[in-house]
Amino acid sequence: MAVLSLSYDDSKGRVQCSATSLASTVDVALFEVSTDGIHWTTVRGGAAVTVTGNAASVYDYEYAAGIINYYRVSAVDTALPSFVASSAAVTAVNTSVIPTLPAGWTEGDLLVIFATIRNSGAGSIVVPAGWAAMLQIDNIALLGRRATASESNPTVNITGGVAGADVIAQMAAFRNTELVPPAAAYQLNPAGQNINYPPLAAVASTWGAALYLGWKQDDWTSVAALTGATEIGDTPATAGNDAGQVWDYQLMASPVAVTAGAFTVTGGLTAISYGATVALRAADYVTQTVNTIIPNQLTTWLKFPVAPYLNRTVTLTDWHEIERTSRTGFYTVVGKRTTIAATDTHVPRAVTITLFAWDDTEVAALDLALSVGQIVFLHVCSSVALKSMYAGLGTYQFVRPAHRSHRGTYTIPLTEVNAPDPSLAGNLVSWATLITNYATWQDAINANATWTAVLALTGSPADATVSM
Repeated sequence: MAVLSLSYDDSKGRVQCSATSLASTVDVALFEVSTDGIHWTTVRGGAAVTVTGNAASVYDYEYAAGIINYYRVSAVDTALPSFVASSAAVTAVNTSVIPTLPAGWTEGDLLVIFATIRNSGAGSIVVPAGWAAMLQIDNIALLGRRATASESNPTVNITGGVAGADVIAQMAAFRNTELVPPAAAYQLNPAGQNINYPPLAAVASTWGAALYLGWKQDDWTSVAALTGATEIGDTPATAGNDAGQVWDYQLMASPVAVTAGAFTVTGGLTAISYGATVALRAADYVTQTVNTIIPNQLTTWLKFPVAPYLNRTVTLTDWHEIERTSRTGFYTVVGKRTTIAATDTHVPRAVTITLFAWDDTEVAALDLALSVGQIVFLHVCSSVALKSMYAGLGTYQFVRPAHRSHRGTYTIPLTEVNAPDPSLAGNLVSWATLITNYATWQDAINANATWTAVLALTGSPADATVSM
């Protein structure tokens, strides 16, 4: 079972999200964050983190300080849906049945049960607890469930049964397949030999498979597999008044419209039947795990979302009035005492902040970081009245209290902007960091056994400078 571990490092102003024990079938992990557990946004750089050794991790520098942050990791398999296996069909007369789990299933697989009862018009299948009806009409049902790490054989009950009502159920497993079908269609056929099924349009770009279901109110000798499809089960039942069910699947690399067709039935008598077609699509995720943390941020940070090696704590001493300039225009009309207003929303927030620099080192580091011209994230702790904001930098100034002073204040105009897209993500280290810290590539290799170790290094604002 997947585990999501969260830890907060106040010295770096970040939450580390580490997912372990991810399913062996997944390729990438999606990390998301929320403050209410309902509305989710992608963690910067967390849209498609490569899974290595059943694990993946990402750092979040843009958490909400001082309150509960919900994090979730969705383990994603980028492959197309595939068929795993089916177990043997089980039958009974006017009573419940227990279909067994197919061989080879694993956590995150889609478990599917095709179940029917003979007496159409009165009998029906009861959806087991924890399962969902993917398709349920009259006396037939297609039931589904996303497999957890531990599963047991479910009991499929019936209602409205009568003496002689044959009950049939069979379970199959599909990998990387979503529970909710993007499309499904069915039809009730009058008495006949074959089982007709309806067409289905290609309605979903992620459609990866189709299921063909057939049930007949009589038994048979055999049913031919559909052209281009593979049979899952062909089960006639004769212990009661006779019935039969059959289902096939067809994997598709891209959505293809299904034309109307028929199961060719050999043997038995003419009888009413149901035919159905169900589309299956690739799963949004295989497993999904949620955890929470409260980042206890103690200081104010000036962060650079796409260049986190520039991130640093700052001493916020003051801020000026927050402004929103009006866009409204007023137009006077000849002969009219009142004016016409053309209204619009006010411009984004603008505020000028004051940061105190304690010594020459901090003065230089702040200047280097600010001069890069990146979008900044002013990340304040919960005790500060000014709210955090993403902002573009205006023309800033450094003022010393005296000519010989080695300390002073930066006055920085900020204009609120949208956060950079979450796909724009940087590391704490740049190539310049390696050049600065190591004389040769061999020195860098000797000091860092893996690329993970290299990425764990922390650069400095000086790494952003370029010599011409």
